[in-house]
Amino acid sequence: MEQLRGKDGNINGGIQYQILDVGGEKVKNAGWLEHIWVKDASRTEGFGSALLRHVQEQIQRKGGDLHVLGIITRTK
Repeated sequence: MEQLRGKDGNINGGIQYQILDVGGEKVKNAGWLEHIWVKDASRTEGFGSALLRHVQEQIQRKGGDLHVLGIITRTK
């Protein structure tokens, strides 16, 4: 789990992910993004895209062969 903090130190968003050893012949490790969120007031500032890029880079760097993302849309 990682937090995205602004220059003021306040939390603007975060991610929770893990890398699972699935032990397959073609896919050995799967990166699983469980949660990604950005607070309402910061949603137009590109934080969500930055968090998604960050987690994809981390999964790849840590040996993830496959990225599994769950998509949740915001409703009112």
